[in-house]
Amino acid sequence: MGLAYLGMSSAQGSPLLTEEDVMKGLAAPLVAQKLLGTTGEYAMIFLILMAVMSTGSAEVIAVSSIVIYDVYQAYICPFKPDLKDGQCILCSKYLRKQKGDEDAQLCDCKSTAKCEACAFDTIARAKSTSIVKPHYTCETHKDYKEYQEHLLNYK
Repeated sequence: MGLAYLGMSSAQGSPLLTEEDVMKGLAAPLVAQKLLGTTGEYAMIFLILMAVMSTGSAEVIAVSSIVIYDVYQAYICPFKPDLKDGQCILCSKYLRKQKGDEDAQLCDCKSTAKCEACAFDTIARAKSTSIVKPHYTCETHKDYKEYQEHLLNYK
């Protein structure tokens, strides 16, 4: 639109808008109006409306993510509310030896990246064409993954 404005101004021999009007962003609507008439005016209104709605939608999604993951998941409905610092979220065992309890079993949960059952679940869910995806079958991670899916329903 900027180049079209410059071309139209040079064809006329003088600027179509004052410097102040150009700085206000009126060059694009003027070009649309001159080239397309009333249709151009409606097109500019539609473009501005779409930009504002897209921005508003992104803001709503951002706020809902903050509320779900930083407030709801942490304080209102945590996965395992009775966990203490240093415990695994999956098996509730401690991640490191605790002072005074050196004989306690430590967490031996695999990462989802190295878990064969999780890889099978991922493939099965990707191949599913149904709206309702198959349940997770990994004994270690299925409860937490279903909890995460549950949180996605709130967004």
